[in-house]
Amino acid sequence: MKQADFARALIDGGPVLGLVAANGSDPMARLAVYRNNLVMTWRKALGDQFPVVRQLVGDEFFAGMADEFCSLYPPNHPVMARYGDMFADFMANFAPVGDLPYLADVARLEYQYITTGHAADSIAIDPLAWAGWLQDPERLGASRLQFQAGLAVQKSPYAIFDIWAAHHRDDVDWAAIAVHRGQSVVIWRQEWRVMIEAIADDWADAITALQAPACLGETMALPFDWQPILAFLLERKLVCGVDDVE
Repeated sequence: MKQADFARALIDGGPVLGLVAANGSDPMARLAVYRNNLVMTWRKALGDQFPVVRQLVGDEFFAGMADEFCSLYPPNHPVMARYGDMFADFMANFAPVGDLPYLADVARLEYQYITTGHAADSIAIDPLAWAGWLQDPERLGASRLQFQAGLAVQKSPYAIFDIWAAHHRDDVDWAAIAVHRGQSVVIWRQEWRVMIEAIADDWADAITALQAPACLGETMALPFDWQPILAFLLERKLVCGVDDVE
């Protein structure tokens, strides 16, 4: 019996040719117990990583949705913290949550929260080093900023920040949340704490442009108000260095 056949049987519940139990008991019954434990582990991992989604749909519905997802997308990496990278896309096409169109974007925010929390450590650029670059604007314009490894920006046509934040408080006026009001957020890590902050859509576009491989001279020619944006990034220690563009 091949390991691939055994793994496939665990996921889809099909028979395994040649599987026997040493004590003569029904091997498929024992496999069913193993399969149940496995699915419960995957379901718990998803529930831990997507607590807001779980709260939005309820524990019972979430369990059923997670089981459906697990059957289609079993883990492909030994680190369970990475499990769920396809969960948002799955929900975007999962008909039973069609009346919650914001759910997939909330899931994307939650998964990015996990990703940022596990990102590599970064050291912010020294203020004196930044001041030195400012003294040479021509060289700076031909360079590119380095950012904290966990920095990410997300734009959504839904109020993802308000929805996410509401599920981390007890005193929430749900009626006051306009879920169809688009929001953009920036996500980063401050020491060991993951930070999420709502920002203007044009700021999200500007930060995304700064993360692109183009040199600063090209990027800062774009029509954004760069001074407060750069001040925001530097104050939150998200700029880690400056590279000359080859």
